[in-house]
Formats: sequence, structure tokens, C-alpha cells
Amino acid sequence: KLKFVPYSNDRAVVSLNNESEVVTKLTIENAAGDVVYYNDGSINEKVYSKVFDFKNLSDGEYKITVSNKYGKNSMFFTVENSAIVENATE
Repeated sequence: KLKFVPYSNDRAVVSLNNESEVVTKLTIENAAGDVVYYNDGSINEKVYSKVFDFKNLSDGEYKITVSNKYGKNSMFFTVENSAIVENATE
């Protein structure tokens, strides 16, 4: 289960709740498919949470993707004038 919760105008909490402790990868890409974030190591906790600062991202739509051996889940968010302007949707 993937959640995106705005924390302030330019920050959001991304959290992941796995059914079991499996190796999971997290990436954030812009609309062109360029990776702007890739987790340094593989996530292997049942619960993962991180605050992301998006103030340096260019305006546009972004996609957060988590994947593991059970499948893939993606959510989208938009940045405008260095601020998150809409909540993520699946």
C-alpha cells in the first residue's frame, strides 16, 4: 500500500506498507520518464516512510512507483511554482 501525504507546500511524506518484508524499490520520475529519485538501497521493511522535499523540482507531473516481487503500484502528483498543487492519485 502506497500513500502520498502533502506535509507542506513543497514537501510530502511518502509511505509504504508492505504485506510482508520483501525487497521493494521506489522511484520518482518526471513526465518525460527521467528518474529524479531512486532509493539508495532496497526497502525491505514492512513499513517505510520518508519526507521528500520537492521545492527544486521543475513544474509538471511526477510519478512515484514502488515495485517488488508481488507487483507494482504508482501514484502521481503535480508541482507548480515549487509547490505541490494536487494530491497524488492512482
